[in-house]
Amino acid sequence: MKKIVAIISFISFFLLSISSPKVAARSYDIDNYDVLVEIQEDGSAFFTERITYYFDGEFNGVLFNLDYASHPSPTDVSVTVEGEGQAGQLFRQATSQEPGTYELVNEAGFLRFTVYNPISDDEMTIVYSYRIPEMVTNYNDTAQFNRRVIGSAWDDVLSDVDVRIELPMPVEPGELKAWGHGDATGEVTLQDNQVVLLEVGRNPENTFVEANVVFPTYVTWNNPNKVAEDRLEQIIGTEEKLERDEIESRRNILIGGTLLGLFGPLVALLTLVWMQRKNKKSNPDPYDEPEYVYQLPALLAPAVMNKAIFGQRPNPDTVTATLLDLVRRGYLKMDEIELENGFDYLISKTKESDTDLSDQEWHLLKWFLDTAGDGESVTLGEVEAIEADTKLGEAFYKEHLAWEKAVLEEAKIYEKRYRAPHATAANVWTILSLIANIALFILLLTQLRWLLFLIGHTFAAFACGARYRFS
Repeated sequence: MKKIVAIISFISFFLLSISSPKVAARSYDIDNYDVLVEIQEDGSAFFTERITYYFDGEFNGVLFNLDYASHPSPTDVSVTVEGEGQAGQLFRQATSQEPGTYELVNEAGFLRFTVYNPISDDEMTIVYSYRIPEMVTNYNDTAQFNRRVIGSAWDDVLSDVDVRIELPMPVEPGELKAWGHGDATGEVTLQDNQVVLLEVGRNPENTFVEANVVFPTYVTWNNPNKVAEDRLEQIIGTEEKLERDEIESRRNILIGGTLLGLFGPLVALLTLVWMQRKNKKSNPDPYDEPEYVYQLPALLAPAVMNKAIFGQRPNPDTVTATLLDLVRRGYLKMDEIELENGFDYLISKTKESDTDLSDQEWHLLKWFLDTAGDGESVTLGEVEAIEADTKLGEAFYKEHLAWEKAVLEEAKIYEKRYRAPHATAANVWTILSLIANIALFILLLTQLRWLLFLIGHTFAAFACGARYRFS
């Protein structure tokens, strides 16, 4: 009997997964993202983007979209690929799709790279180099570099993001100012009155990293991109307002979080008290249940009891239990049959359906005997062979769904009978309490890191002439 149960359980799992496609898992992580921006005296900028991937599974290469909208088309484009511990290999532009090449499509303000380099379960760094003319705008009183150095189109979390922006010469103290926009954990620092660093330990998906840098116009003295107006005061005023608005928004969120922090545990406590009172009212004279209960509360079929009492949907175990229950009650029998190369089990009908059979049990007999067998019997080998017959497999799966629907319909009657009258309300209040506490936990995590960051860096920011704003 144990062997029979094991075989039926195996076949049941097979049946319930017969229509589920199996897809090979592939994924990759971006472990490091470095961007070097070298501003030139003519207002152009050389970009070097180093992106390190770790691939889990087989890949033929990677895609990369460079957004240069509102600027002239990039020039001096090159792609270099570095393996772990290997020197970089300069790829050539081609349309052959061969390893060691890349395709480049220039359309609608985007340079679209397709880099061909087959790789499996390994690390790879791709270096994109290019020059964008007129990246800097020279106003009467300041020069400005303002660009999203990491775009928001990434659907992946970017780890260890470092952006370095270098001026062609140092400036006087206080003349270089910078702001960073993006994730709340980002940091902006200035070095040697010539370099701006933007650092983000973990940049969430679809989150940009933007740099807004101002410096004297003599740094880009040969820049043809000039606007004859004063702009420095407006730039600083806008950034300071954004910073004030962000702090105000965060403060409101923290106040709301504090109220939620009081509400969540209070709802949980009130729910427990309410449930205790309801339980006592429903059962004013409780008694100790015996350690073992040998009789069911009603003659319920296994699948129906599993749903009505335990709230679980039909599953492979209940398929097995229902078949064995029909054997126990004499509607089916199981016989071992010998084959030339082993043995099989034959499930046979021993008597016709009668009023003692429920709708779901009738569906189960039809599911196995009529669809897979000849109406009177079926072997486990015949059931297993269904996978090779697409048409028969679809019919078999359709009957499975009909049986499952019948189980759920039958269980509805007993769910009302055996559930406490206040069970639904108790579940609702429990779920609300859980949601409130989860929201509180998430809020504390996200806002706490922002608060610690703000406290630790605000004074340094004003001291070195850097500014922070995060969204």
